[in-house]
Amino acid sequence: MASRASPLRAAIRDRFFPVAEAHGFVRRKAAHPLFTDFRREGEGKVQLFDIQWDKYHRPSFVLNFGEAPCGDLNVHGTLVLAEQVGPANCPFGGRLQRFKDGSLSCWFRLRKPWREVVRFGGWNYRPEQVADEVIGAFKELEEWWTSKVEGLHVYVR
Repeated sequence: MASRASPLRAAIRDRFFPVAEAHGFVRRKAAHPLFTDFRREGEGKVQLFDIQWDKYHRPSFVLNFGEAPCGDLNVHGTLVLAEQVGPANCPFGGRLQRFKDGSLSCWFRLRKPWREVVRFGGWNYRPEQVADEVIGAFKELEEWWTSKVEGLHVYVR
């Protein structure tokens, strides 16, 4: 039996992954099936993000991102090997999400926000619409990596 998130996962894989890879990111094997990891290195630093899928397999996700110097990191007294560095280990990072806030309601998802349901009708977006929304928001993440300026979808922790 397929998960309710399967169509959204397929749309992200088919539409967003090629965009990330065109920006120099390499998809890596994740340690957990609810995460998809991407990484690129250059100019003495590593920029990375993961797609964190909802743990209850609902059709929603968020992109956790970070930036760190290349090499091993000492995180609160614990050595993290360079190949194991993830967004949570990075000294700089946050989340790319539908709205700039910290709650789960800000994750990218098929369910429309209430104000859009009232304004435009329909309860859900099509998976391709959500993938296109992420592609548009990803430009803000690229800007953050360049200038550290937060956009409408970038939530820095």
